[in-house]
Amino acid sequence: ALVEGVLRRWGGRHAPGGPMDALLSPQRLHGRDVQSVVGWLAEAALNGVSAFPGGARMVEDALRSGTLSSASDHPYYNFLPQFAASVTDGDGVAWTAPCFDVAASRASKDGGYDLTLTATAADGAAEGCEDWYLLATVSDFAFVTISEEGTTTVDWTVAEDASSSEEWDVETKGVRVFRFLTDKATTLANVAATAATFTPLLTKHVPTKAAQRNIDFLESYTPFTMPARSAADNKEIPEELIHSGDFLGIIRLDGLDPMLAWGMGSTTGHTTIALWFDDGLYVCESQV
Repeated sequence: ALVEGVLRRWGGRHAPGGPMDALLSPQRLHGRDVQSVVGWLAEAALNGVSAFPGGARMVEDALRSGTLSSASDHPYYNFLPQFAASVTDGDGVAWTAPCFDVAASRASKDGGYDLTLTATAADGAAEGCEDWYLLATVSDFAFVTISEEGTTTVDWTVAEDASSSEEWDVETKGVRVFRFLTDKATTLANVAATAATFTPLLTKHVPTKAAQRNIDFLESYTPFTMPARSAADNKEIPEELIHSGDFLGIIRLDGLDPMLAWGMGSTTGHTTIALWFDDGLYVCESQV
């Protein structure tokens, strides 16, 4: 969603009148301040969510029910849903959620399946509480919200041109159910907060606020800290002390490197090595 939103916005194909237009005015990057870039990227991310089937309704519901400032205490990547169950033909499955306990079953029919989700209120669930889900196979997906007790039936259609692998997946692996961990408004706020860490990918330098967001991400999600340094802390290393094969670890606070560092459990997002050639010292980049 993030990638698609950014590409559509970057290509100038943003459709005016969407739910974000009332909240964030479209901005061109050149000559704009950091706040405009953050707004642009947040808008692109939410437009990307809108591109999914049912996503536009989800965004509009969230904007009506809350504000984009209601991000979680740990917002970064806290829009990714958590696996709850896989629904196949047979006895069915059940799981618990903060608002409703759900029992789910699947029945085959011509051209697809009927998914039946039966919800009962969970102990201690607050009034107005709702759980919402992403249902997915390798070839299709849908959003489902459960806001009251009762039965919800989802018509899951298998495309006529589905490949044998796609048919095998939905038949054997079933429809996977993923639960979002926060409500819609908070989840979209978390999307925007995560997108804001990537603004340096659109600028030559890393703005101070973007660096602070990325440091907050690293220090909140990893055991690593990054104390502020002064210019006096930087040391010049004489070339004669550098040998071929010396490793140089790099991290740029641009959203991408911190994400890689988090995933790898490291303090770097990029790797290089020093190599001496006949005409001097080179720093060679590791590429895939």
